[in-house]
Amino acid sequence: MAPLKTARILVIAGEHASLALPLPNEQVLPHQLAEVSGAPDVVVIGPGIQRRTSAGRQALQRWPTSKLLFVAPAAEVEKLRLSLPFIPDLAGAVVVADTATEREYASIVTELMDVAQRDRATRGLYDHLNSQMSHLSVGRAALQQRSEQLALAERYLASVLEFAPQGLIAADLQGRVISLNDATAALLGPGWAGSERNLLDAFTEPAQGAVEAILSAAALGRNGRCEAELRSGAMVEISAAHILGRAGEIAGLSIALLDISERKRMEVALAETNRRLNAVLDNASVAIFLMDERHQCLYMNSAAERLTGYTLQETFGRPLHAVIHHTRPDGSHYALEDCPIDRAFPENHNEQGEEVFVHKDGGFYPVAFTASPIRDDNSRTVGTIIEVRDISAEKRNEAARELLMREVDHRSRNVLAVAQSIVQLTRAEQLKDYKDVVLGRIQALARAQGSLARTAWEGARLEEIVSDAIEALGSPGAYELTGPSVKLAPEQVQPLSMIVHELATNASKYGAFSSVNGSLHVTWSLIQSRLTLVWRERGLQSLQQPERRGFGSRLIADLTRQLQGEVTYDWSAEGLTVQLVFLAEHVGGA
Repeated sequence: MAPLKTARILVIAGEHASLALPLPNEQVLPHQLAEVSGAPDVVVIGPGIQRRTSAGRQALQRWPTSKLLFVAPAAEVEKLRLSLPFIPDLAGAVVVADTATEREYASIVTELMDVAQRDRATRGLYDHLNSQMSHLSVGRAALQQRSEQLALAERYLASVLEFAPQGLIAADLQGRVISLNDATAALLGPGWAGSERNLLDAFTEPAQGAVEAILSAAALGRNGRCEAELRSGAMVEISAAHILGRAGEIAGLSIALLDISERKRMEVALAETNRRLNAVLDNASVAIFLMDERHQCLYMNSAAERLTGYTLQETFGRPLHAVIHHTRPDGSHYALEDCPIDRAFPENHNEQGEEVFVHKDGGFYPVAFTASPIRDDNSRTVGTIIEVRDISAEKRNEAARELLMREVDHRSRNVLAVAQSIVQLTRAEQLKDYKDVVLGRIQALARAQGSLARTAWEGARLEEIVSDAIEALGSPGAYELTGPSVKLAPEQVQPLSMIVHELATNASKYGAFSSVNGSLHVTWSLIQSRLTLVWRERGLQSLQQPERRGFGSRLIADLTRQLQGEVTYDWSAEGLTVQLVFLAEHVGGA
């Protein structure tokens, strides 16, 4: 065919279709476009063209200044109009039904040619030229201004669609894709642009039910959203809304896809981090609290719940101080502003020290605490983290240590005083005898101290005290011990040990241990905290009572007074019997 040189209207139609247009025009088949020379003012995509938008884009790529008119079946006009804003280069194209009259065709084409002559660079008169079918009397000046405004709006819309980070889709009421932007193509993968495939095919089978539900709801006018997984592996949040036609009817669907894959990965990672952190915090022996700027508790670990007796939910709605630190041990009110723990937030510095908390059951308990402010990225204080440790056992141990130190000091002074008395008051005619007596008594004193040390100064068993003292001077077969298990108080150990030593020393010199036929039987009994110890020597002949009291007798009397007890002597011819009676305040199984 001859090149088109003068015709201003080019009609592209199918092989078996034509368009009756009452204006000079040239009609060509799609494959003949390369033979056309010169730029037509108006390109009409006529009937019989299967891929109208592709043909339109191909024409505009060759003749950018030409105006584009689509002639489509009446049933497809609205769908085509909805899709054009989403297709690059076609936002300004005009759509008319193939049922239009020749007069309407002539009016629209003439107007397009006039606009092309005035401003070949102007893009699209989509809404304005379509409205000319019912408003052809609009003034040319108003038409120009309106077309420029629409062209600018369309450029804005095209830019937004092109560069939007979200996937944006125009679909029909059955969910078939009409058009999509670049972000959607990147999410769905190749093969979706211009395919008119059903959007459900882009999702995994488990996700298709939820997606179909929101698309169906949007088609009925109820917008919705859900999260679903694409076959490409991406997780998206899909939102669907309905699009209204000119008559107010629901004509299509507007769908947005937001890629939330990274957010989901972060949520999983955060959940795992929280799980590990909670495992660490819940296994920590120290109690940990987290307070906000209102001094209310946001978090407490398992150790904190065990320490206070409260669960986290029980602390909600009031300052943590009002829950566990509201009262002093003397019963007086403890104001929050006086609490050093709560000062860490307003004063923005660390606080350490000791306080006394109130348990849920009303009891008081001492704690050591560290309170540190929590700061955000801008160094603004937003809360307080508190570490608390129960120091009740430490306080008891400290009190026990202080008591023990006082007791050791007291007993050391007492031991030194006893030793000094032994040295000063012991009498003997020979130096060797003097040394032996003093050494024996000092050893008895040492044995008493050893018994106390073995029980951490908590007392000693009576049988052990008596046995140790006798074993030092008598042979095992020469004595017998009988009595219940009794535990003496610490202050009773030393006096009783010294008394038994004096009696055993006397037995080794003058009594049962000085004779091959001598024997010793020591018995004790306990009746209502009254302890009676009987020392009975037998196997002697013509034992006589001494004419005077020696130092040993005076020492026994002094030691008995320390026990707040009584001692009596019976000097029979067969042997000495001594009865010692005192109160045993600490009695129990050894």
